Amino acid sequence: MSSIAPRSRALLLTVALLVGLLGAQITFANDAPNWRLTDATGQEYAFHEEHPKGPSIVLFWATWCPYCKALMPHLQSMLEEYQGEKPLRVFAISYREDGDPLKYLERQGYSFIAFPEGGDVPASYNVSGTPGVFVVDESGRIVLNLYQVTSRMAEDPAWDSLNNRQKAARRAPYWGARIREALDTLYGAR
Repeated sequence: MSSIAPRSRALLLTVALLVGLLGAQITFANDAPNWRLTDATGQEYAFHEEHPKGPSIVLFWATWCPYCKALMPHLQSMLEEYQGEKPLRVFAISYREDGDPLKYLERQGYSFIAFPEGGDVPASYNVSGTPGVFVVDESGRIVLNLYQVTSRMAEDPAWDSLNNRQKAARRAPYWGARIREALDTLYGAR
């Protein structure tokens, strides 16, 4: 760098600094927010301390949400499938709930780690509706954000005539497949 003029050297250093800063911002934007909540059994979880045991799914849901109800059996089957040395964990965080989420989970036989009170956690993930689903790898990076998964379901001519429960029944398998693809990548295709 000694053959570069001082002015050019300063410009290169400025560009390098900006690239470094932008890279840090991009990396930060993909990191899963840390949170601390108490689950239904009274155990406190600190997300960044708990999830390194393996990949995690962070689910924001409500008992009144037909899309959540349609997707949750898919998540349960994944939870059962991805066991072993680094088991999958599903953190089910209630969002805008007006029912009894614990009773619903128990009645359905789901073995998610349930948080009946989500506090500020949904806002930290920019949750705007249910279901909000985030697949997080062992390093704490979000590898799938369900809000970014689009489908062509609305192109179906019958789509507009379907009620929410029917739409949910059609979307859930598609969403489940995208979540499973992300997990397969993390676990190395099984």
